[in-house]
Amino acid sequence: MYAGGKYCAPRHCSFYIIAFLICQLVFLVIFIRNDRNDDIIAGELLAYQNESVDNYLNWHVFISHTPETSEAFYQYNIHLSNAVGPIRKLPVTRHSSCTTRNYVLPSPLEANVSVVISFHNEARSMLLRTIVSLLSRTPEDYLHELILVDDGSQRDVTLLDDLKRWMGEVFWSKYRLGLIFLRNQERMGLIWSRNRGASLASGRYVLFLDSHCEVNEGWLEPLLERLARNTNLAVSPLLDPIDPTTLSYRKGNEMLKGGFDWSLHFHWLKRQLANQERLEMPYQSPVFAGGVLMMSRDWFLKLGSFNPYLKIWGGESIELAIKLWLCGGQIEIVPCSRIGHIFRRRHAFDFPPQSDPTQKS
Repeated sequence: MYAGGKYCAPRHCSFYIIAFLICQLVFLVIFIRNDRNDDIIAGELLAYQNESVDNYLNWHVFISHTPETSEAFYQYNIHLSNAVGPIRKLPVTRHSSCTTRNYVLPSPLEANVSVVISFHNEARSMLLRTIVSLLSRTPEDYLHELILVDDGSQRDVTLLDDLKRWMGEVFWSKYRLGLIFLRNQERMGLIWSRNRGASLASGRYVLFLDSHCEVNEGWLEPLLERLARNTNLAVSPLLDPIDPTTLSYRKGNEMLKGGFDWSLHFHWLKRQLANQERLEMPYQSPVFAGGVLMMSRDWFLKLGSFNPYLKIWGGESIELAIKLWLCGGQIEIVPCSRIGHIFRRRHAFDFPPQSDPTQKS
């Protein structure tokens, strides 16, 4: 036998093989230990973040004022939501290349973002987790203001006032973040509420975010890079589904694009990769899912905003998408940007009498 180009006696070769295997085992132990250390460090940081939020906002006191109601009312596991805490570690669902590339971004003064969150009868823990994940995982220099619109909640009428009292002073001193709190005296619907919030936004870009989401690490940079290249673009992150029963966070499907049928109901459609196209690359979509959307505020207003004649919820994403494409705009889904979203199995709210949720004007 040969070792290093020289003849090797069997017993010597056995020694080399055993030594090599021992070295591999040592490296494996070190790797696993470091990996565990990383998990321990991440866990400690997460615990510190939860403790900090609890100290700042009195999380447990805040959610204790949630009205007693069944899980069927919210259409997700409210008890588990209360137990999870204000922020949790989310799995990395984007492609590995997304975490290593350098994004070409404009300065924060040229690309600050206003976030509009409209909610109706949302659980306190779910709404606050949406807000805390946004603040914790967004570069502070780019986050300009947060606009919260209570669309006539009936079960928890003090929620907005509590948010204003508990968040205002703390979040302004800690994040230097503009805060706007609005309440509709009666139910006006998601579409009308988003328009109201956008009309008061002062950031260069506006992000519409549902109130039952969790933003993942590095969600903003990929979207900003695309918008900086094309001001007539509307972008959506790739939505990772959050199970409404277990709250488990799962990887979304990069092979789907938005579409609709003749009844103007939204559907996910399969897409084909073009030549030289990779899964992590942004891709065009005829329509976006209504839960999360980001675009230039001026471009949104120039297009006429969401159609105010559409009531409550549904159809707004298709109507805006048609205006975008007809007026020289485009829609892209950006897989390097990930935001978790709870897709309820049924509506957690009622529609007005004789009202189709996807009314057409």
